[in-house]
Amino acid sequence: MRSRDATLPLVAVLALALSACECDFLSSELGMRLRPLARRIAAATENICGTASAGFAREETAHAPGDVFAAVPSGRLAAGLDRDGYVVSIDSLGGFGDVPLLDGFNLSPTGAGRFASSPEAFLGLAVVKVFETTPGLAGRLSKVDLGDLEDPRVILKSGTVVRLGTGDYVLKLERLREVLRQTASLGMKPALVDLRFRDQVVVRPGTTRGANGREV
Repeated sequence: MRSRDATLPLVAVLALALSACECDFLSSELGMRLRPLARRIAAATENICGTASAGFAREETAHAPGDVFAAVPSGRLAAGLDRDGYVVSIDSLGGFGDVPLLDGFNLSPTGAGRFASSPEAFLGLAVVKVFETTPGLAGRLSKVDLGDLEDPRVILKSGTVVRLGTGDYVLKLERLREVLRQTASLGMKPALVDLRFRDQVVVRPGTTRGANGREV
């Protein structure tokens, strides 16, 4: 378990990177100023900022975790996370094939009920929640690679890689939904969709579906 002194600098870095959920765990005054923005995106993120803040305040307090919302591979083992960021004990990834994976960081599979006080877990859960609340994208997320907090990469179940960059995830996923709709109408499955740029979406073509229905 990270000490509180070691955790807070990491959270401060994440607060700068994650403008889609702008909150500052260290400044209640800034939190008050950003409250209107938090309410605007609460439907997508279910106020994960408030949940995380409360979790840091009681990270050593036992908690009865909910259902597995995301899973974090750890070698041959795995740790589950409920939607509020608490660790759920699971023996393996078997039986959780439909649960999104959060990759690119380590999370101890021991200590059920412990709050996962890492910026990777926080950001990963925020991305999963925005996907699950965006019409047309729910259920299509396979993995979130959090090796770079400033450029999380999403892998869809179709195999398409999506580069998210930082912030504006609600808007970016609306663009992604439209790209997937348009490419599907052309019989194409993109290999890569790059959403890091403000005014454009970069699409790298992948397979296309021929007249016989086969991918070419």
